[in-house]
Amino acid sequence: MINPEVEESGSTASLPIYIVYLTANKSNSLITFALGVPYERLIGWHKLWTILAIVVGCLHVCCAYRAGETGDEISIYGLYENQPDLIKFAFDGDHNTTGAVALLAMIGLFVFSAASIFRRLLFEFWYLPHVISAIVAGVCVSMHGAGGIIFVLVWWGVDIATRYALMAGILYPHQAAIRKLPGDIVEISFPKPASFEYEAGQYIMIAIPTLSVIQFHPFTMSSSPHQDTVTLHIKALGRWTRRLGDLADKGGPINILMEGPYGKLMIDLDDVERYKMVLMISGGIGVTPMQSIANGLLHEMEDQGRDIKKLRFVWTVRSRDMIRAMRDNGDRDSLEGTTIYDNKLTSDAVDVNIYLTRKGPDEETEELSAVKDGRPDFDVIFQEMKQAAIDENETVVAVCVCGPTPMVDACRAASRKWSDGLCKGGVKFDFHEETFEL
Repeated sequence: MINPEVEESGSTASLPIYIVYLTANKSNSLITFALGVPYERLIGWHKLWTILAIVVGCLHVCCAYRAGETGDEISIYGLYENQPDLIKFAFDGDHNTTGAVALLAMIGLFVFSAASIFRRLLFEFWYLPHVISAIVAGVCVSMHGAGGIIFVLVWWGVDIATRYALMAGILYPHQAAIRKLPGDIVEISFPKPASFEYEAGQYIMIAIPTLSVIQFHPFTMSSSPHQDTVTLHIKALGRWTRRLGDLADKGGPINILMEGPYGKLMIDLDDVERYKMVLMISGGIGVTPMQSIANGLLHEMEDQGRDIKKLRFVWTVRSRDMIRAMRDNGDRDSLEGTTIYDNKLTSDAVDVNIYLTRKGPDEETEELSAVKDGRPDFDVIFQEMKQAAIDENETVVAVCVCGPTPMVDACRAASRKWSDGLCKGGVKFDFHEETFEL
């Protein structure tokens, strides 16, 4: 006879495992489809549900050990039998073994993922065991009795096939131009294919087979959707990006694999009636999504007549080299129209402020008049933006921030401080954040 506690604890233990796999999908996420939550914002939930699956799985083991069950039989290694031994009980028979292996695989997934050193410095050592362990855990859970997991695994497989076979293998370009720019910046660019549509501020996962076939890294597109060329600006911050810089020194086209696009702003900038006041703040290479969004908004203002009463672009940067890198369009003539960095930008609605936090030696070179030394005072910036909204009879300001964590935290605090919430006649700041290291 099956103990109800064991059966019910097993059913409960299987539920978080379903969600673990569902939150691992990128291109075909049912959760994203139903709730509109982008994949990258599900990663935290993916980890939490993994922890919950492990905790509930351990409780299920305790219930089974107490009851002494192994499948439909009683184990001699159960807690109240003649030879109690938890380890032997865990592997006593096929039923217990599959459950134990599934639980150990889930624990391994969590431990290796919780230590970021494996992902950052030993990516292949982390990624392949991660995928293999996920497959082993899913198959063992199915054999253990949760047959419904097969449907989730199949859907996970469809997602992987969509990303690696369809996107990277068939639909998207396999070759791109590469250039080394000042400030240890590498630019990767390719003509925008008809099969590739994206929104400003989104990112793609890209692999360079010369460096590694399985290392797909996320990079925000610095180009805007209306442009004919897709560009990525990548700063050397780690081992893989430094190797990419060495590859760029050699010049010439490179082979690429890409999937995406992914990501979604937490505020809907397409709402032309709500968002006529936009404040964009970035730090270092975090300017890439802000550049994409800003140039897209300028295009809408110039070519589509969108009514934007104030677009303020604030960028904090350590060196002039990075400014030159982001302004360098090379020989491409496809980036037509005014960009956020242009000296010819004369619209009173656009305000560009670039803060150079590390003053270098004076150089005789053309620079933007918007460049100034020092660090921005975010309280002053938010206060000025609020007053501008009041002057324009607007009650909502869109705030998009991308940069190092301290800067994002400071902007979030300023947004809360100067926002009037739902007070009548007040100004509310709608906040979106992304975090990158300088």
